[in-house]
Amino acid sequence: VNNGAGVLNYDALGILSSTGNFIDLTTPESFIGDVIFIDNNIFLGDYEWIPIGTLTDIFEGTLKGGGNTINGVYINSPGSTFPQGLFSAIPGDIENVILDKGYINGGENVGALAGGSTGKIYDSRNNGVNIIGDSYIGGITGVLSGEGEILRTYNSSSIYGFGYLGAITGITGTN
Repeated sequence: VNNGAGVLNYDALGILSSTGNFIDLTTPESFIGDVIFIDNNIFLGDYEWIPIGTLTDIFEGTLKGGGNTINGVYINSPGSTFPQGLFSAIPGDIENVILDKGYINGGENVGALAGGSTGKIYDSRNNGVNIIGDSYIGGITGVLSGEGEILRTYNSSSIYGFGYLGAITGITGTN
């Protein structure tokens, strides 16, 4: 990540470091117009993942995965109405990101990359993050709405739920 003032790096071992005057990572709004590059595979470990962003503080940048894998996304929030995924909800873009090995257990709006998206997701894959939820459950995103697009992206993981299920997105439109 380079916002002009600093750089955020993951090294080959997946260790996060930063140099310079880096932006506040707890406020995804800081990423408006920024591009984040993933240069190496990332192993998230055996820790429960908290989705990036909130309903009012969402990721509006671009994530370019470079074909690298994010391994070990684990979320266990059954019954939650908060969107669950690597990101909660995104109007930003995701490109060439691979997710592998993990599970996401949520309530509504659950997907491997995002619980909800109005952005563009392309050339990405969910290779092994199983998705469990109540409704609006998809292998990539739970809800795709507005100007959102998903292109050249696939899911080869299992989807379990009760309503509005899909291999790529649980529902296209608004819920």
